[in-house]
Order: sequence, then structure tokens, then C-alpha cells
Amino acid sequence: MKAKQPADPFFIRRFPLLLWRTVKVFFSDNVSRLGAALAFYTTVAIAPMLVLAIALAGFFFDSKDAARERVLMEIENLAGEQASTAIEAVQSPANNSAGRIATIISAGTLLFGAFGVFYHLQDALNTIWHVPPPKETSMWRTLRKRLFSIAMVLVTGFLLLVSLIASAFLSWLSANTVARLSLPPLALQLVNIVLSLGMVTILFAVIFRLLPDTRVRWRHVWLGSVFTAVLFTAGKTGLGFYLANASVASAYGAAGSLIVLLLWCYYAAQIIFFGAEFTRVTDLSDGGRDFSDLDRPVRRNLSL
Repeated sequence: MKAKQPADPFFIRRFPLLLWRTVKVFFSDNVSRLGAALAFYTTVAIAPMLVLAIALAGFFFDSKDAARERVLMEIENLAGEQASTAIEAVQSPANNSAGRIATIISAGTLLFGAFGVFYHLQDALNTIWHVPPPKETSMWRTLRKRLFSIAMVLVTGFLLLVSLIASAFLSWLSANTVARLSLPPLALQLVNIVLSLGMVTILFAVIFRLLPDTRVRWRHVWLGSVFTAVLFTAGKTGLGFYLANASVASAYGAAGSLIVLLLWCYYAAQIIFFGAEFTRVTDLSDGGRDFSDLDRPVRRNLSL
């Protein structure tokens, strides 16, 4: 029996090999096809999620319009200008509806969309981790998955709310402190970028740790989350450039904004899936292990 090699700083020395292995398993697992279903449910859930987010943010701002502007500004920081513009166009009809009725309808639509988003996201992550399907599905397991989807929505909303409050604080700091201290505007922009990157990293860490039906070590969760967050931040710039210059919206007329949003969600899903594959590759290759385990199923662990 081959002795297990001691752990080494593989992430730096073996990064090119890890990246190449990630590319290979990304295509061999064929997870890109799951991005279409995830993009659909995400698009369905975005508009009602924004209605609820704006309603909650209204408690912290002077008016609903101010809250809406701040929410869209934060989405632009996290997802890019093109995605923010498409989301605003899709969300505008719901925003013009009666407040209480729109909120009630949004809550129901949000639950439906959230179930679909996190169910398909979990299914994709289980495919990536080669988790075998359960032999039988109990009612308790189904109920737990539904409750877990609601919990993930609450976590996502909480992170968005924290990001909104932090952005508002940075705006106040910019208006009251930067000018007095003669600090360059670039310094505050860098802080905002780091803040957005941190929020995205935490969100990916929660997804990679809790959604798969297997146990992933925190060390590799954070490595994969940081890698995915950096890739997502760089990718949103490339996606924004493509969507701005490909004339996608004008080609589809009135449905242009919806198509742009679907495309953005699809390509964003591919980035997340690639980051998940990278997390698995780093986890399996730690401690000197080879890559032969990449094609083997892992033991299920249904505990949260």
C-alpha cells in the first residue's frame, strides 16, 4: 500500500496542473447543460426577489426610490452594468404595481423560483462531486430541501442587505472624510471592490460548503470560493463587454432585456460550476493524492 505523502503547498506549485485538470473534468462531467435550467429559475426569481429586497431596504432609506436606486447600484457593483440594466428592465413592471399586492405576489413567485434555483444548483454540485442519487426519497428529505432553499434565500438576502449598508457607509465616508483627508478617489474604489469581492466569496463559500450532499473541508471551500469570486469578478467584465457589443437586446426586440438576463445568468452559472470543479480538484489532490479519484463517486453525507 502506497504511503500517503505529507501535505504541501500544492495550491501554488501545482496551480497550472490543477487548472488543467479542472478544465478536463468540467467538460467530462458535462455540467454546462445544467446552466440552462439554473438560468431559467434564476430569471424567474430575480424580479420578485428585488421587489422584496427594495421593500426591506426601504426601512433604511428615505424613500422607496432611494432604496431601489441603491439596490440596483449594488447589483451593478456585484454583477456588472449590463446585468443591472437588464434586471432593472425586467423588474420595472413589478415595481410599478401596487406595493402590498406586488409584495404578496413576489413572495409566492420567489418561493417557486428559489426552490428551482437551489434544487438545480444542488443537483449540479452533486453531479460535479459525483454524488450517487439516493436510493429512496422520503417526505422528510423533500421537506428539508425546501426549507433549506428558503434558508439560502434568507442568507443571500442578508448578504445583500449587509452589502447595501456597507455601500451606504462608504458613500457617507466618501462625502465626509475623503475630501477632508485629501485621499485619492481610487482608494475608496479599491475598498468598494474588496468589499464586493468579500461578499461574493462568502456567498460562494456557503454554496460550496452546504449545498453538495457530501462534506467539503473548509480549507478547500475557501480556496475554491476565492478563486471563483476572482473569476466571477473578472468574468462579469467580459460578459458586460460581450453583451454591450453583441447587440443581443436589439436583435430580440421587446424581449431583448429578458434574453440578456438569461444569457448573463447562464454564463454566470458556468463560472460557478467551473469554480466548483476547481474546489473538488483541489480537495481531492490535497495531501499528495493523485487524480484517479476524480471519476469515483463520493460517500453521501446528508447532515447540514
